[in-house]
Amino acid sequence: MLGQVRVNTPEGITFSHDVAGVGSRRLAAMVDLLIIFAIIMIVQIASFLIFLMILSTGIVSNRDGGGILTAIIILIQFFTIWLYRAIFELKYGASIGYRTANLKVVTLRGSKPLFWQCLVRSFFWPLECIIFPAIAFLSIILTNNQQRLGDLFAGTIVVHADRKSILGTLQVQDAALDMNAPFRKWEISQVSDDEIYLIRRYLDRRVTLAHNIRLDLANKLYSLVITKTSGIPTDWYAEAVLEGIAASRAVANARG
Repeated sequence: MLGQVRVNTPEGITFSHDVAGVGSRRLAAMVDLLIIFAIIMIVQIASFLIFLMILSTGIVSNRDGGGILTAIIILIQFFTIWLYRAIFELKYGASIGYRTANLKVVTLRGSKPLFWQCLVRSFFWPLECIIFPAIAFLSIILTNNQQRLGDLFAGTIVVHADRKSILGTLQVQDAALDMNAPFRKWEISQVSDDEIYLIRRYLDRRVTLAHNIRLDLANKLYSLVITKTSGIPTDWYAEAVLEGIAASRAVANARG
């Protein structure tokens, strides 16, 4: 059975997350290691070819050039391992390996991690997952939220993300570009900016919610705004209406 953790968002909404265990995180780590290895190999080959070109000009000697090349390769390996995961987790909430294993990183408040949190997680990752994997294993199985050391220092957890669930925020934004979308005829001007903000926060975070909580929140938000709108079909389910309202406001904002 999957472990669960409940977190309270700044909006006062409680989220229930299925925490990722050792097995799924190990799969993700293997994928990330393959990607990192491929990147390092490509860069090393390119660096060696550039080194040969420099040597052919006679600017540096073989002895000096060899030391420079070694230093460059070491730096490239360090920054590739450190920044690869940090950049992906900051932008997408997950590395490629995590996305493959259907995982994502969130803070203890349920939000996307900040840049410093991604850097801290990535700094500990090679130590825990490459050099001393037993450290990560013991930390995950012994902590309540199944956190490795990087998570403990960064204040993050790794959870399962349901990628098969309806539309995401990016798809809502894409829908706003559809000139024939039915929501373009909806009247939502009475919906406040604060309510739009709550809707967008829900749409961003719904994939992390337990099914019953997700439906309950969608229905509450629907009840909050539906009386302030017109033109919305009565046979649409609550989450679809929220998607349409968010996309409709995006269109209005784009028009200025």
